[in-house]
This record gives sequence, structure tokens and C-alpha cells, in this order.
Amino acid sequence: MDVADLQAPLATLTPGEETYAAIRRSILDGTLTPGERIVEQQLAATLNVSRTPVREALLKLERENLVARIGRGMAVRRYSSDEVRDIYNLRAHLESFAARIAADRITDPELGALERIQDEMEHERFEPSHIESIRHLSRDNQRFHALVVRAARNAPLDRCFVQVFQLPLLYKAYIYFDEDRRRGSDRDHRKLIQLLRKRDAGGAEEHWRRHLRHGGDVLAQHLAAGEAGEF
Repeated sequence: MDVADLQAPLATLTPGEETYAAIRRSILDGTLTPGERIVEQQLAATLNVSRTPVREALLKLERENLVARIGRGMAVRRYSSDEVRDIYNLRAHLESFAARIAADRITDPELGALERIQDEMEHERFEPSHIESIRHLSRDNQRFHALVVRAARNAPLDRCFVQVFQLPLLYKAYIYFDEDRRRGSDRDHRKLIQLLRKRDAGGAEEHWRRHLRHGGDVLAQHLAAGEAGEF
């Protein structure tokens, strides 16, 4: 499993599936933002399809908790700070368990791939106010996390991971990072690679759990501040 699998449409999609994949991708990459109202007619015109596949796609996305009903229409689902914290806590358990298993099962090529992804992240421009900068960093961060899970070679864990991974794609924690936090995150990634190379299962698990919980805390705190009207 790769992060691209969460977003990229397959080559053999039907027109209806293509419509669903396109709307889903727009939500996950931030083109459609949390809370933004979805206008069926506008989407249909943009995608050059009738309103029927758009409506069907939105119903499917509603079941995935990516959109929600707002009056008679729909909007991209907005998550509360409590929901964010709960989901990140679940991610912390899942991904730290994956890191523990991966310490025994990860291959040298996979370790090399993690290092290359991290190299790319550290060389990327970091500017929280620049949406493309945040998208690129978030994309590579997603690739890193997904590769750790894939290296565990545990199919049930893979399926659970995909289910809880959508939220971090919607809410990109890097928006709320300053340079110190960004560098701290980079150090965490480097340390995980070292622990995996040493086959330190317990160390990898505990380290990765702390990393995930910290990221969730940063995001939940900022969302809570917004809910309280502090910004």
C-alpha cells in the first residue's frame, strides 16, 4: 500500500468512479476545504459530467465521513478538536504497532526509501502561509508514514490504517508548525529510521507513538482555539 493508493484513481475507472475519485481527491488535497459548501451544479460543470454521478459520488463520500449534509445541501465535513484528538490517538496506537512489527520485517530497500523521502522533506521549502509548500510537505509526510505501515506487512493493519488516514489529509498539521516544530518532526523521522535499522522494536514503537500524539496535540489545540473564537 502506498499513499497514492488513497488518492489516485485507477486507469480502468468508469465515468461515475472517475467523478467520485476526482471529488475525493479535491477534498483530500485541500482544493475543497473543511466546511466548504459543495454545489452539485458547479462540480458537474467543472468535471464535465451530469449532476447524477456527482450526486452519487457525494452519497458515497458521505458514507466515508468526508462530506456531511448542511441543510438541503452538502459540505466538506468539518471535524471537532475532540474528534481530531481521538483519531490521532487511534493513529498513534496503529502506527506505533506498525513500527514495532516493521523493526523485524522492514527491508534495506525500504529503509533506503524512507531516507530518500526524508531527504526530500528536509530540502523542501517550508512556508506555512504558502499552500503549495504545505501540500508538498504533507504529501511526503504521508508517504513516510504509509511506508512504515507497509513495511509491517500486516494486511489487517493496512486496512485499519487507510480508514483513519483520511483526517490528516484534510487537516494538514504543518500549517500550524513553526520552523522549530518542523525541525523536531524531521528529527523524529530520522530517529525512527535509526531505530528500525537497529531492529529496536520497543524503541521504535514508543518513539513513534510519542511522535503521533504530539502531532495530534498540535492540531487539536489549534482547532480548539478556533472553536473558542481565539482566532
